[in-house]
Amino acid sequence: MARDVGLSRRGGVWQSCIVVPLDLRDSFGTTKFRKSLGTSDRAEARALHHARQAELHQEFLARRKALNAVMVGPITPELVQAVADAVHRKRLSGDDAIRFNPEARRALFDALDSLRPSYFGVVRPSSPPPALGSLAHLAGLTESQANLVQAVNLSLAEKAGKAVTRGDLASVVPDATAALAAMGLKMDWGRGDVLPLLQAVLHANVRAARDLMARDAGEVVETPAAPPPDAPVTLARPQGAPVRYLRDVLPEWESLKERPVKTVQKARLALQDFEAATGNPPLSELGRAHTVAFERYATQSASRADGPSLKTLDSRLSMVQALLNVAERLEWFPRNPWAGWGLKVPKTEAARDPLSDEQVRHLFGQPLFTRYDLPGLADASQDAAYWVPILSAFTGARVTELAQLATDDVAEEKGVPVLLIRADPAKPWQRLKNDSSERKVPVHSELVRLGFLDYVRAIQDAQGGPGGQVFPAAKDGPNGLGGGVSKWFGKYRRSIGMDGAGDDLHAFRHTVETMLSRAGLRQVVIDRVLGHRSEGGEGVRTYGRHTDLGERVEAVQAIRYEGLELPKVFTAPRWTPAYRAWTRVVGKET
Repeated sequence: MARDVGLSRRGGVWQSCIVVPLDLRDSFGTTKFRKSLGTSDRAEARALHHARQAELHQEFLARRKALNAVMVGPITPELVQAVADAVHRKRLSGDDAIRFNPEARRALFDALDSLRPSYFGVVRPSSPPPALGSLAHLAGLTESQANLVQAVNLSLAEKAGKAVTRGDLASVVPDATAALAAMGLKMDWGRGDVLPLLQAVLHANVRAARDLMARDAGEVVETPAAPPPDAPVTLARPQGAPVRYLRDVLPEWESLKERPVKTVQKARLALQDFEAATGNPPLSELGRAHTVAFERYATQSASRADGPSLKTLDSRLSMVQALLNVAERLEWFPRNPWAGWGLKVPKTEAARDPLSDEQVRHLFGQPLFTRYDLPGLADASQDAAYWVPILSAFTGARVTELAQLATDDVAEEKGVPVLLIRADPAKPWQRLKNDSSERKVPVHSELVRLGFLDYVRAIQDAQGGPGGQVFPAAKDGPNGLGGGVSKWFGKYRRSIGMDGAGDDLHAFRHTVETMLSRAGLRQVVIDRVLGHRSEGGEGVRTYGRHTDLGERVEAVQAIRYEGLELPKVFTAPRWTPAYRAWTRVVGKET
């Protein structure tokens, strides 16, 4: 029998794993969707897995269309009708899922657990919906669940009616925007001809509310069939020459040559900055005057505590310039109007100073590190909030390199525990900055004492075997799995008074490098511990990749912080396999 990609068995139960396409990972915030299929029967599992593949494939198509949306041209009567029908159909389809899809039903009532029991004037059922593996799931809603759905629908109907009474068109802009995005379109709601479209959507909401109440009363109301995917799009595009935007250049730029994933991600971030700064004009209308808007946007962004620096934005601007140059070569406009322009970045940024022993003692003297008092914020990534800063301090590794570790990356070499910093092709969440980043870093004895190896074993056991993430709660992002942890740490260190520009997790790389240099270690050894590219010819670099294990152990053990005495507080991971309580149907993780 042919192998079904993404279908595997764990503990007798079949699991589904579907990989998110590279160009959509930023949008979905993950690299793959995993789910237990709740069955030990292979034939049933294959059917469920293939159905899930088809469902996600449609989601991927819709998301890709939304991300590459084009501006609406003339608002035709056909487009107005198509958007109104889409909004109406979406309401009824969602209701179908709640009544007939056990997974969606379970997601709804799990979400309502966080609300007050009397929120809609009914009592939340005390028992959960039946398990997916039994025939009981065909029984549909319980009486109390049906009452709750009816109460929700009544509340929505009242809101829709009040919106019509008040002529509240703003309330349906999100619905209209979502419907247009599904068609691959976007709208400037400030234009003067949007009223008929929004009125039609407002009325569609009222019709949908009435249809749902009719279903609650026992009437049969069919959900309209969806039209061909591209039909509404062709109705909305202007006649004549196509209107092109900078985002339309991206696939052309990507097709010129194979580019690293991180470079493509950088281009997407640059596009977001460009669109936010300029209002995203058509290329035919882009002029030199828009550089003023971009410069103002860059200055304001750099002034925010959590904003990108001018240096970062100037780097992204170079990517915008590259896209504009491609557009010029494609003759999408006569010449690049931004040619030769760049941001003025003050040359005042000195090399980061290493953290002082006093700063390190202050950081690790907080309850997070003295009591394993983990923050509840999603970006903190549960156990990663404790271990990643400590690992940074005793390895000097990059945050992403640590956050993306797999349990089988914590290995042994000649009896010495080591971290394998690598990008395993079988682990799509892993990436490296460059070839020199791949290395083996001995685990510091302090990390062993604090229980890091015990933590890794516990996580591996909880996952049912090796190969999973060491920090499963860490979320993928444009800069890899370390993005969330870095963002959280930036806010955390400021909350404890470490508000210097260089007091971030990356500062530990400079701190460790300074410490090892002062210890008199050879530069090639320091480079191999930190994953730097050694200066010199190819022979020097090749030799450096094979430095003696003993030298690397000596280097790592030279990392010491005066007066730092961390207590051993780890006992068990906070993360459990039940962590992702929100299902994909809800569309959010706790």
